[in-house]
Amino acid sequence: MTNEILTPISLWADFNDALPLKERKVNVVSIGMVDYNYIYFSGRETSTSRVRIYGLYAKQKAKSKGSMLILPNVSDKINEDLVNYYVKQGYDVLYVDLAGEVEGRKNYTKYPADVSYANFLNCNENFYNINNTAKETCWYEWVAVGRYAVSFLQKQNPKKPIFALGIKHGANVLWQLAGVDKRISSAIFLFGAGWLSYNGIDKHDEKEIEMDDNRIRFLAGVDAHTYAKHVTCPVMFLGTTNSVEFNVERAVDTLSYLDSQKKTHFNFSASSVDVLDGNYLKTIDIFLNKYVLKEKIALPEYPQLDLDVNGDVIWYNISYSLASEVESVCVYTSFDDVNLNTRVWNKCYLPLQDSGEIEFENKIVSSFNSVLAFVEVVYKNGFRVCSKFFYKNSVYESNVVKPKVLFNTDKYLIEFVSNEVNDELLAKVFTKNSLNAISVGPNDIKGVTSINSLSTYAIRNFVPNITDNSFIKFDVYSRDFLKLTLSILVGEKAYSYTAQLSGGEIWQNVIIDFQEFKDENGVSIDDYQNINLLTFKSVGKFTLNNVMVL
Repeated sequence: MTNEILTPISLWADFNDALPLKERKVNVVSIGMVDYNYIYFSGRETSTSRVRIYGLYAKQKAKSKGSMLILPNVSDKINEDLVNYYVKQGYDVLYVDLAGEVEGRKNYTKYPADVSYANFLNCNENFYNINNTAKETCWYEWVAVGRYAVSFLQKQNPKKPIFALGIKHGANVLWQLAGVDKRISSAIFLFGAGWLSYNGIDKHDEKEIEMDDNRIRFLAGVDAHTYAKHVTCPVMFLGTTNSVEFNVERAVDTLSYLDSQKKTHFNFSASSVDVLDGNYLKTIDIFLNKYVLKEKIALPEYPQLDLDVNGDVIWYNISYSLASEVESVCVYTSFDDVNLNTRVWNKCYLPLQDSGEIEFENKIVSSFNSVLAFVEVVYKNGFRVCSKFFYKNSVYESNVVKPKVLFNTDKYLIEFVSNEVNDELLAKVFTKNSLNAISVGPNDIKGVTSINSLSTYAIRNFVPNITDNSFIKFDVYSRDFLKLTLSILVGEKAYSYTAQLSGGEIWQNVIIDFQEFKDENGVSIDDYQNINLLTFKSVGKFTLNNVMVL
């Protein structure tokens, strides 16, 4: 019925995922102990014909540990590198195409004409909206592909567990799939956690949200938190704090709908926008060892955080499990940042306690109206887990002059992060190297280091005091000759300056006037109030310390 409000139960009640698969191999490549099968198989039947699903199925010649389904971001093509990563661990891996027809791609999932809106390039309005019912959306078709992909894996290995990994909007598909298909034994979600009908609406915005019929239908039949209530398998969620498209705070709300919190694990990459630190691959591997391979591993519960403002200090109370196995505890705090993608995260490592409880106070150095914080605990085996976010409205007026130091390793650990690593990404998500790391330079002085770029939003803290006479000063260590380009983003426009580093076992001191930063036409910055990002970029390794704005 047109405009009917469908729920997960009513939407999928009559779905048939048992029609013949009619597999056909397009190409088979054997490398070592792995067969890579590029295949088509049939999906659901529409009013005109059946969907023909395209995918890559990689299978070890040795005995399989389990079957893995990868649901990519809905615009992406097949990523052989990610398939390789998991098939080499002993899993059989099926990577399906959701995007459908895209110019230049010879093989792709073929959606019948009556559901042509399932092709990503045609989905248009029904990506965020429902004009009729949830059954007439691209999301329904993508989840249907997932259900037949599970049937395919079940046929290949009837006695092996099937687990799934969803990437970005593929994760939004997986929330629906895991909610209605109990053949999924565990699920890993990267970035996507629903709330698409709230896209662009800040969680802490006090304005009343208009609940029109369109939004109600989307919430009831598509959005992840509606399906989370029906997900019973173990869950791993990984996201980034500064992504606009995938709101990590709302993701935590989705996770709170899950029944089994003891089998729910999550972590957030602070200050990162669209990519995850490669270290989180280890966290996923441990999760799979526990829930797929059934190894006897004790996974920690997520840490707890309480926060209060008392006079001129912020008081934190933190507790965490498996204290004897902990490597580090770090608290991240952000003040007054409404814009998700430009949030500044102040980073503080805490002394470990055998009791698993930490109480400490941080002196407030600037005025604020709200505080947002979370804790990350890293364990010795590489597993990482975060607390839920703690948000507090608490007005504090400070007369203290803000520090001029943007970063040094002794006092101020403002989070730097590298997001410009696209040629070194695994599946457009995981970095090959750490997004940021502290290393030791000359004279045993530590600094934050990268092999390509480091960015920080913390320069926004200095905006009110920046003038034509202001400058950036920093120490940098590079063993080799290097061109280091600094870029300042003003709104959407970039202004840059390139410094020549001579190299050697010394810390070089660099001073750059703000007037030295030029756009592509050679024009200097004329609007300091809209500065929101500072980036250091090179084609080699460099280490920074004592970064100041004066």
